Amino acid sequence: MNAAHENPFRTSRLLSLPVHWGTETPGTLRARWESLGRRGALVGPHGTGKTTRLRALAASLAAEGRRVIWIQWHDDGTTTPPDWRAALREADANTVVCLDGSENLGPFAAYRLRRYTRRAGGLLATRHRASPFLPTLARHAPDASVFAAHAAALAPGSEKLARAAFSAADANAHEAFRSLYLEHATRA
Repeated sequence: MNAAHENPFRTSRLLSLPVHWGTETPGTLRARWESLGRRGALVGPHGTGKTTRLRALAASLAAEGRRVIWIQWHDDGTTTPPDWRAALREADANTVVCLDGSENLGPFAAYRLRRYTRRAGGLLATRHRASPFLPTLARHAPDASVFAAHAAALAPGSEKLARAAFSAADANAHEAFRSLYLEHATRA
């Protein structure tokens, strides 16, 4: 077994990968977001880079001096921070709310979110499906070539194994990278 700190697919290395924007550059997304009243969602299936792109957009907004409130809505219904309503009560015109996992909101929570974000200077969210309440900023799809290129950047020569892991994980990059991590960890 290899040590975790030697695994090329460890989380710290994954987080160091550059964001792949494809045809949607950060500037294009920002312009679209502005034109949509500073409200929009990055839409796509699990493991297609929505959260990664949302984090990058949030960082650029923070670098411009905006206050960013990050809310993670988990599959089990819990949130980070636990009292997201209290965080939103402090929102003002300089605040951008970044909501990861907005598809996990029930109808009442979605209503409260709309109500609490009226004062905010913007809302960026990730979703698995389009929403009638939040315009789609961009649609994301699985891309085996991008995944293989990222894997090769972490472990040169791993493209073939990466494509197989991506396919086995039904094009979910999270699960495919987990598979590569475990595969590397079990090598002698």
